Amino acid sequence: MMCRLKDARRCRLPALLPQLLLRFLPLLLPLLLPLPAPAAPQVSTNVPPDKVSGRLVFRQTVDNVTYEGSRGQLASDIPAEAVFELLDPQRRFRSATFMYTWDLGNGEAVSGAESYVTCNYSSSGNYILKLEVGVTWDSHTYLTRTYSVDLEVLDAIKGIEFNSPSRYYVAENTSLSFFVGGSTPMLLCWRMEHNCYSSSPASCHMVELYKNTFSLNYTFTSEGRYCLNLSFRNNISVAQTSYSIFVTRDYGSNLYFILPCAALILATLVFIGVMVCRPVRPPVRTEVEVANFCFCPHVNLEMKDPDSRSALRFPPPSSLRKSESQPLLRSQGASSPTCVSEL
Repeated sequence: MMCRLKDARRCRLPALLPQLLLRFLPLLLPLLLPLPAPAAPQVSTNVPPDKVSGRLVFRQTVDNVTYEGSRGQLASDIPAEAVFELLDPQRRFRSATFMYTWDLGNGEAVSGAESYVTCNYSSSGNYILKLEVGVTWDSHTYLTRTYSVDLEVLDAIKGIEFNSPSRYYVAENTSLSFFVGGSTPMLLCWRMEHNCYSSSPASCHMVELYKNTFSLNYTFTSEGRYCLNLSFRNNISVAQTSYSIFVTRDYGSNLYFILPCAALILATLVFIGVMVCRPVRPPVRTEVEVANFCFCPHVNLEMKDPDSRSALRFPPPSSLRKSESQPLLRSQGASSPTCVSEL
């Protein structure tokens, strides 16, 4: 490549770059490489420590599940194990001798070289567990430290009693009562599933209980099988259970409405039947008693004959009552008029 005279210096620069890199590379390498970590200070294990550091851990097995914690909450009437865990990352106590003195707070005391002890609290309540750790470093050095933990012993959830009614009906407000054995407070999660199926199984109703009894008011909307899923939890235990409930319709409650309606309909039908099937009776003719009057126009009532006048007199009432019925027309001779005597 031909360069002009005035560009001679510019053309010489690319050729000098490799030489410059080789000359300054030893100076750049410490800047490119990572810095080494600072060395840990050397601690002599022959120097005795000034204190003992550690913590207390409690382990308890409930229903084949081991719970571990350091908050000091235990279940009553279940064996528990208290363990002292020594914090010695530098292993300065590897040649020391330990002595543990346990005061369980329930009147029991245990001493020995083991860093754990088994305890069992039969009743719930508050206890104070104390541990004195003694360390013998050599014949001239002896360290002690006392640890104290406030224990809260609770009753685990062991039994759930379901006080159910004998029958369940649709559209009836039902009260479901429960008794839960365990220390309160506890958290309840309940879920009612129709046909034992739920589209969202994770959702449930949360209730915080401060007593061991609980009443759930529920109204069943349709008949069939229901599954009531319950989950109880307190600070030391968890319990789950499920109940099957069969719901039917109460046909007996409808009789209070059906029977009056049926009686009214039956009475109406009987009345209509009586009116239609009643026999038709002929009209009743009443007899009329008529005195002996003569309605003959040619008879002269002003006759002077006393006999004929007396013949037209009315009979006495007593004779009319006692006399028998006589014919309506009676003839007294060929020339006598026709008279109405009595009906």
